[in-house]
Amino acid sequence: MDTASTAFLEALIEAGISYIFANFGSDHPALIEAIAEARAHGRPIPAIITCPNEMVAMSAAQGYAQVSGKAQAVLVHVECGTQSLAGAVHNAAKARMPMLVFAGASPFTQNGELPGSRNEFIQWIQDVHDQRGIVRGYMKYDNEIRTGANIKQVVHRALQISASQPEGPVYLTGAREVMEERLAHNAVTDMTRWMPLAAASLPDHAARSEE
Repeated sequence: MDTASTAFLEALIEAGISYIFANFGSDHPALIEAIAEARAHGRPIPAIITCPNEMVAMSAAQGYAQVSGKAQAVLVHVECGTQSLAGAVHNAAKARMPMLVFAGASPFTQNGELPGSRNEFIQWIQDVHDQRGIVRGYMKYDNEIRTGANIKQVVHRALQISASQPEGPVYLTGAREVMEERLAHNAVTDMTRWMPLAAASLPDHAARSEE
């Protein structure tokens, strides 16, 4: 059965994402499993480029966007991986480069109530008050994936905002339990609803000619 992580990867493919520049951590087992299952069954997923450091990952995504004009995905590990993006966050924001940065978040259950529940002490240490706030000042948009039921909508909304002028990076988080959530069916997205927004003309009352 598919999981929210399966739908996450499908959403990236639907949006035209070719690469995930990744630095994996303990918050990503569901994504790693979804990647393995997709490869085993011949389903398309973005190519995974494992990066030794998060700043390398985001810099690679920026370089690809500068050459191709297309947003790519960056995958990092909870709040410490988010902080390790370092100066690449500034570079991408000020260069107005489109990309999706996804970081896992610490599990919110601790006694096995849901798949993905906490199983080691580090998951208390990594549970910070406002993980998204670490980079909010540099992102066009940030959000938390709270359920697998609308994960594609959240991903496509983020990428639509990223690719709309002026372009820029966006940031999503998702806890382990959410990314492990079982889904019965993932409908194919109508991508005509998620095209980047274009600049509109001035309304009549705002347009005037100089004589």
